[in-house]
Amino acid sequence: MNQTTILTPQRLNLSTTKAGIRAGDNVIKFTDSDGKQHLEITLNYNVDNVYMTNHETEYSSMKRILDKRFLFQDINSTDFESEFKMIQKRLKECVRKANKKETPEVEEIKEEIKTEIKVEEIKKENFKTVKIERPKAVGLEAQLQDIVFNVLESDYTTQTLQNKMIELGLEPNRTEITVKRLNGKEKIVGEQHYKFETILQCISAKVNIALVGPAGSGKTTAVRNVADSLELPFYSKSVSSQTGVHEFFGYQDANGKYVRTLFREAYENGGVFLLDEFDAGNPNVLASMNQATANGECAFADGMIKKHEDFVVVMAGNTFGHGATSEYVGRNKIDSATLDRFAFIQFDYDEKLELTISQNKDWCKEVQALRKKAADKKIKTIISPRATFDGEKLLMVGMDKKTVLELIIFKGLTDSERKLLQ
Repeated sequence: MNQTTILTPQRLNLSTTKAGIRAGDNVIKFTDSDGKQHLEITLNYNVDNVYMTNHETEYSSMKRILDKRFLFQDINSTDFESEFKMIQKRLKECVRKANKKETPEVEEIKEEIKTEIKVEEIKKENFKTVKIERPKAVGLEAQLQDIVFNVLESDYTTQTLQNKMIELGLEPNRTEITVKRLNGKEKIVGEQHYKFETILQCISAKVNIALVGPAGSGKTTAVRNVADSLELPFYSKSVSSQTGVHEFFGYQDANGKYVRTLFREAYENGGVFLLDEFDAGNPNVLASMNQATANGECAFADGMIKKHEDFVVVMAGNTFGHGATSEYVGRNKIDSATLDRFAFIQFDYDEKLELTISQNKDWCKEVQALRKKAADKKIKTIISPRATFDGEKLLMVGMDKKTVLELIIFKGLTDSERKLLQ
């Protein structure tokens, strides 16, 4: 874990922010010249985003700022320095007031009491009801808050309440997942697809699985994240009717030297091997892998090889292997003996996750509404989360929304189908 100490409130030291943060968890401590620590935050940093996983400070006003603006919020790395400067500026104010023996924290607590909201959970048979009580609205901000809670005042199941919050532009509670291994090591994997836990359990038990879901639902990403959380190597290969047996089991070249494959690496040394687009593959080639997926050893071009205990195969496709459909016309019927070696998991779109990780919430909601309308009107088109993420990138570089809709949503649709969506 990377640790960095930043002096405050005497000076800003941004040279140790992004430059000093490595991938994974980073602890940053804010101290003054006397060595007193005023704030400690833990940041998780990847290629594109930074998010805070924990913070500790004695200033209640600082806690409120971090909870509201930064805690568990993904921040694009390009915006990180401005957010970080905000934290340092607000922390300086808190320290300066404390040094003057002012007590902004007490005032803040009084304000919290004045606008306190009581949330009571009432358990019923198969769902949970949320009852919200609030004080009398005082001031413009409180009156606006009062309008929101009038909408939410009826009893809702938890899921309905979350949906209503999304409609109102509010973000529901987010769930961070922590994977704890048998050796006691923990890894925070953040927000994941709602099927993540099921996939994790299957791969942990070394049960071969098949994920079946629409295009762009995040199957590959979910498997890669599971492998990463279990600290297992991840291998992936897409297949088609032209994929041959040698691409899995290797071959002897003209000099008699055995040429290894990714499948051989995973089988012999352990790891998660993703067989992507399995239902587009040649059923005879897939049948040749039956020995590898069911037995403790398998014949390769250079002899019999023992299977590693951490070897797991995951198939991902758009159908259950029963042949082509109207949407996925290039899919093949897979042999039942092959399908029998896998546990099947239905992997649909996770719209809550899609909304959470999207950068343009309004565009995401519009895409999701069009997706629902297309399904209701039985329009044969695919509006996947890729439409959300590709569309917001185009909007970000200045492309007008009408053009984005043409490129991302209305592609290939007839005039009558367009009218049904508009």
